[in-house]
Amino acid sequence: MKVEARLREQEQINYNKLLNWARNPESPTLPTSLVMRSLGRTFMLSWVSFYITILVLRYAFNTLFTIYPGFLSSVDITWAHLWIAATLGGLMALRVKRVYVVLTVGISFVVLYDILGRF
Repeated sequence: MKVEARLREQEQINYNKLLNWARNPESPTLPTSLVMRSLGRTFMLSWVSFYITILVLRYAFNTLFTIYPGFLSSVDITWAHLWIAATLGGLMALRVKRVYVVLTVGISFVVLYDILGRF
């Protein structure tokens, strides 16, 4: 289950509490406590997900570099490559199907050119 979907599911309970409070406001601090609880939950879940991801990446790269010690020295990565990768990440963050199609076609052309360029 995605972190975002899990957070949304948990926030539905707080949304119902807020609707009940709006109909019958008993405690003036309920909205504040709901917001603070939501922020705390989001921060903790995001931080835990980030930490787990970093640990997995660390051990995966550690294993990769142990098996193939000269891996990065054989790949000629420049700042332009990193800039292109960051731009692709920004395009994918748009979450528009048309962008995904253009990106997939573009990557396919680059891979095809790379494969056919060697033969």
